[in-house]
Amino acid sequence: MHKLFALLVLSVFVVSCSSTPPPAPLRYPRKPALQEHIGRATVALVVRNNDGDTRPYCTGTFISSNTILTASHCIEHMAEKQERKDPVGTSIQYIVEDEVVGINEEPKAMHNAVAVKTSFDLDLAVLETVGTVPDHDIASIAKYTPMIGEHVFTVGQTHGLYWSYMEHTVANYRSKIPQDDRKANYVQLDGHIFGGNSGGALFDKDGNIVGVAESILTTVPGVGLCVDLDNIKSFLTPDKK
Repeated sequence: MHKLFALLVLSVFVVSCSSTPPPAPLRYPRKPALQEHIGRATVALVVRNNDGDTRPYCTGTFISSNTILTASHCIEHMAEKQERKDPVGTSIQYIVEDEVVGINEEPKAMHNAVAVKTSFDLDLAVLETVGTVPDHDIASIAKYTPMIGEHVFTVGQTHGLYWSYMEHTVANYRSKIPQDDRKANYVQLDGHIFGGNSGGALFDKDGNIVGVAESILTTVPGVGLCVDLDNIKSFLTPDKK
């Protein structure tokens, strides 16, 4: 009996002293089909810091194989940095979700685009890709405006946190916002959208675009605003010659 006890103790000692295997690679849970699709259609607009690090500052969405929809104020910001008077022609760099993992890590690849159309009043802009385009999904423009109370979704670079997914409810529609110098109509959400989410799409339950993230009300905590579907359709309609 004493020999058996000693053997068990020795076995535990040997196991405890054996080399510890390396930790398994970090694995992320699979996303539902909706989040997978809207994430693959979404890009992060990025800029280099003075220290050389890359950081996301806005979001955009592929609406065709080489066209990205975003917010005009994101392009206006970069135009100022590039000392351009006209936002059209502004150079933009973007990445897709497969090319960055974790928080504030350097992306594996960066891609180029240029602004080809902007509207200050509607706060909308279109970019065309330049050169290599990574694999991505395409988000369709919705046919119908979501009802008040309907669930909608955003994905964006929340304060530099790449590809943050959030669910909202349509709280109302607004044609005029206090201290607003643009002329867009807005979808009011029941929750915040944050810095870094600007320009990202508002999606319905089928993954179609029903808005573009634009701003928050600083006077009313917890209210996010998106440019509405009618303004998006109007902006994307080809100009008549």
